[in-house]
Amino acid sequence: MLSIDEIQSPEFDMKYFYDVDDLGATFYDDKIKLRLWAPTAEKVCVNLFANYQSDAPKLASLEMAKSEKGTWLIFLDKKYYGKAYTYCLTFDNFTTETVDPYIQMVTINGKYGVLSDANKIKPENFDRMSPFSKATDAIIYETSVRDFTIDVNSGVKNKGKFLGMIESDTETPLGLSSGLDYLKKLGITHVQFMPIYDFGSIDESVPDAYNWGYDPANYNVPEGSFASDPADPASRIMEMKQMIKGLHDAGLRVSMDVVYNHVYIRRMHALEKTVPGYFFQYRDGKPTNGSACRNDVASERLMCRKYIYDSVMYWAKEYKLDGFRFDLMGILDVDTMNQIKRGLNEIDPSILVYGEGWDMRQTNHEIGAGQYNANKLPGISFFSDDFRDSIRGSEFAGVEPGLVFDMDHYGYYRASRMFIAGFLGGKFYSSLSNHPYQSPMQTINYVECHDNYTLFDKLKLLMPNIDEKEIHRRAKLALAMAILAEGIPFINSGQEAFRTKQGDPNSYSSGDQINKIDWNRMSKNKDDVLYLSELLKIRKKYDVFRLDDYSEIEKRIKLLIAGQNGLFAFSYDQNIIVIFNVFNDQKTNLGLDMTGFKKIFSSDADQDCHTVAPLSVNVFVRK
Repeated sequence: MLSIDEIQSPEFDMKYFYDVDDLGATFYDDKIKLRLWAPTAEKVCVNLFANYQSDAPKLASLEMAKSEKGTWLIFLDKKYYGKAYTYCLTFDNFTTETVDPYIQMVTINGKYGVLSDANKIKPENFDRMSPFSKATDAIIYETSVRDFTIDVNSGVKNKGKFLGMIESDTETPLGLSSGLDYLKKLGITHVQFMPIYDFGSIDESVPDAYNWGYDPANYNVPEGSFASDPADPASRIMEMKQMIKGLHDAGLRVSMDVVYNHVYIRRMHALEKTVPGYFFQYRDGKPTNGSACRNDVASERLMCRKYIYDSVMYWAKEYKLDGFRFDLMGILDVDTMNQIKRGLNEIDPSILVYGEGWDMRQTNHEIGAGQYNANKLPGISFFSDDFRDSIRGSEFAGVEPGLVFDMDHYGYYRASRMFIAGFLGGKFYSSLSNHPYQSPMQTINYVECHDNYTLFDKLKLLMPNIDEKEIHRRAKLALAMAILAEGIPFINSGQEAFRTKQGDPNSYSSGDQINKIDWNRMSKNKDDVLYLSELLKIRKKYDVFRLDDYSEIEKRIKLLIAGQNGLFAFSYDQNIIVIFNVFNDQKTNLGLDMTGFKKIFSSDADQDCHTVAPLSVNVFVRK
């Protein structure tokens, strides 16, 4: 048995790199080909089972033949179509059983692979949408298949399921359109789903089992708990594709949250079982823990890079996805991400590629796909923690306030600088925080996502003595700051109606009562939902909010007020003025010549063009 150091050496990579696209199962009219990459195994067999049940009798165990570049190969008779299978691998001193790492169709809870061509399971006329205009035209809305419809008041029949996302003519008991109709009316362009691949943290046979799903099991298979029948291997595939088609038919694009930076349990995962020690980063003989999951993936190794690349291309081609959000992207490497972007460009150059570029890589730091290497990742976008923290404050060095909270003088000065830099597209973050963005499309602007406290809950935590009306004003101000900034706006589902998780800062397994979208709350705050829709209309109407070139921003946008007395004012082509007031004092005189301007949007009812209300956003246009 080779040592970990030998398996992770460049020599091993070059000797066994297999650059052919036939790993996994290939289906022919009269036979099935199985190819597995397992260069350190001494023997590999394929176990074949009679059916999909967990106690299915074994039909046969057939030995595979050694083939090129560390692969193992077998051709199976067509009588095995539709049967279940696993691999059995023998190493120096142990034997292990696993599903195929490239499997695309599985039994319940991913116990067995299924020898059927998953790509033939699809709805009629399932095609890609035409290419999207440009990245800065995107408006991303994050949600979970389960959270979005599971509430008893959602009006959806298939609650918590793929098919529930595309039911039409649904509404809440209070008369608000819900589900698909709600998304269509809101004004977003992309629905970003939290993990919808097969994850390992829940039992798919238990209806009430809950987890966000950031724990990958089978990367190329939809999650069974979102299907109407998790025990039917075809159900999850067809219904996920029906969901995507239904959203496409409604004019909405689909992004998928992918987690290639770590797996659920390393020792139980197919990647580790087929080539122990190869697919993960090690330091001092132990797996690294930048992901806090104790198994950071080593994407820089050639066959690991190929696996991730092949997986992303599969989802883009077979499931017609329009975007990929990479969880903890900074743990992956620059070359892998650039190869993925090039591959997706060949399919559709408008497919969004974006992720968390946090600085978390613990080996070969210089190659990490983090914000500090943004200049090496053209066309790839990053969640901007600089922008987020300037508005709502950090939560990683103690819970801190941002501009929409009451701040001390020093904190306000720094937050103001960071907000202005982000609002103008992020160019100046290169010097402020070593985030060398090359264009505004590289910044994802947000103040809330599935992680951490909702903004409503954080406001209640840090400002317990203010009333709910003031919390709403502060939350609406924060939302407007993100929507109107240069770059790509991102919204957490329910944020527009002051989503609460009852103060839970990490609700990954907290269940439906904490995580669900509360549709009664959405209904009762329908005017605030309309507030978001109106903001999105303004962003779409005026191209100056969607610029994608720093020279254009410098030419067309002028900073008029840089945070003095709580005011931030920006002029666009001398024809539009946007003003934020983050202080909660009395109405503030602008001290600007507003002759010839009219107010077209305000979080306050007052139409006066010379003063602004406390905690407000105002948009003026020249008459």
